[in-house]
Amino acid sequence: MANLHLVTGYAGEEHITSNDQGSFNAALMGTGEFVLERGKQFAAQVISNNKVRIFDGDLLMQGRHIRLKEDTYVDLFFENGMQGYKRTDLIAVRYEKDSVTNIESASLAVIKGVPTEDAYVSPEKITGNIICEHALKNDTLLYKVNFDGLGIQEPEKVFSTVPTLETMKRETIGQIKEDAEKAIQDMSYAVDELVPLFGSGSPTPETQGRLKQFFVNTENGELFVCTEEGETYTWIKIGGGLGGVPLSDCKNLSLKESNDKLTLTWTDPENVVFNGETIAEWEGTKVVRKEGGNPMSIEDGILVVDSKVKDQYAVDGLQDTDVVADTQYNYALFPYTAKKVYTMSDLNRISGSLMSYDPVLANNTWAQISEASALGVAPELWKLGDEKDGYVIVGFNHDDLADGSGKAGITFACNDMENTFKHWYSSSAGTGYVYKNSAVPVYLENFYNNDPIYGIRDVNYAINDELRNVIKLVKKDYMSYSTSTSKIDCHLFLFSNTELGYTIEKGPEEGVAYEGRQYIDRGAYNKDNARWSRSKYMYNSTYAYQYYSNVYAYDTVVNEKYYLYGFCI
Repeated sequence: MANLHLVTGYAGEEHITSNDQGSFNAALMGTGEFVLERGKQFAAQVISNNKVRIFDGDLLMQGRHIRLKEDTYVDLFFENGMQGYKRTDLIAVRYEKDSVTNIESASLAVIKGVPTEDAYVSPEKITGNIICEHALKNDTLLYKVNFDGLGIQEPEKVFSTVPTLETMKRETIGQIKEDAEKAIQDMSYAVDELVPLFGSGSPTPETQGRLKQFFVNTENGELFVCTEEGETYTWIKIGGGLGGVPLSDCKNLSLKESNDKLTLTWTDPENVVFNGETIAEWEGTKVVRKEGGNPMSIEDGILVVDSKVKDQYAVDGLQDTDVVADTQYNYALFPYTAKKVYTMSDLNRISGSLMSYDPVLANNTWAQISEASALGVAPELWKLGDEKDGYVIVGFNHDDLADGSGKAGITFACNDMENTFKHWYSSSAGTGYVYKNSAVPVYLENFYNNDPIYGIRDVNYAINDELRNVIKLVKKDYMSYSTSTSKIDCHLFLFSNTELGYTIEKGPEEGVAYEGRQYIDRGAYNKDNARWSRSKYMYNSTYAYQYYSNVYAYDTVVNEKYYLYGFCI
């Protein structure tokens, strides 16, 4: 039984279908959607504030040939614009197929957008695969039409035009001529200026000493560049000859440093396509590492990887663990084509070195901890419950910075009675206590500044200059009324019942629970050594919540309790 369909052959009956012709057109011109270089190419003219005229043209939509005959036009009508509003409508060529009769049709359609007060928003078009999935509808966009108030704007062309073979031949010949003339000029320079100096073979010691100059080997087209290493000049091959068109640069190249590895991420370049034909196909990307200078070629250093999976390292990155501390590593990426043409570019170079952070938190300075936090690597180095100088990590990326720039990297809690002091909330009862208006923020700020104030007793000033320099100002929620919260900016703060994991009946949440709250309240103290929270008691303005031995209660604001505070870096 025959398994092929002879399209242009007589089979006893009329048998050439629209699918046959569409498949032929797609095979010849591509499966895209574009206007052909003929006639007026669907030119648009604004007739009035609600009418646009579309003139003749030819279009290919996934192989389907759609035509508006010469010297004809179609008027399209739009709903009027609205005063004070913006709107974007679309003009499209719409293909439709009746699912019962299989009758196909094409028409010009207006796709109405939604009016907005401050921006133009394009509506959605219908998208379908006519060739493979036999879609019943598909839109090819021609124009965007913007309305500013009642006025219509000039239509914005959104389609592409494919030139005729005659035009492509003319442009190609012209480009080839231009490229040839430039190549001849460039080669003439190389032959006239460089080759007489260096000879026609590979560079020799006699030809060295031409720093940053280039050399072309006339025998095989290899390209060299002269580099300086110390007092020695060396010629390094940077190209493998005249092998074709190179790819573009890699994109989104970045390097992340950590204690034990360097991680590179990038996006591989796309194929080079000209007039629908691939003239340079990506085959792989080589990563070369070198110490003491940038790799100048795939042979100038250590090959880290030869990646042949497109965008393999775009998300998780390439982890280079064959590195040691106190060494600067220089990386160069060399994307190459199927013809082994390599791309050489400064934009494909990056460098870095291992971080010098100790996995034991206490062995790092506060400046080092802050630096790791700012780089976003603190959660990889340390964990909840790690301590330094009587302070314990209770959260990562938890609290909002007061300047609105994001989250503070690490939140610490004082976990040592010797690092804090006892005091009351307020100097007098009956003042309608809320946290912001109490004595607490004032005392904590003075404590942060190492500024003794009247009334603080048993103070061991633990906020030294090194720690003070890395503490960040953050925003904290506090209960302003029984059913609402407000915010206060502070360097030091008491923890709320919410953050400690306690649920206050009928009260609003003040922040969110800390993952490391167990380290703040581990039940080591009795009622006499209770610690204030920043949560007010809902039913009496003279009371605030305290906690001890993993429980919470409330007490009058004139009684002394410990200020076991927190801060962020």
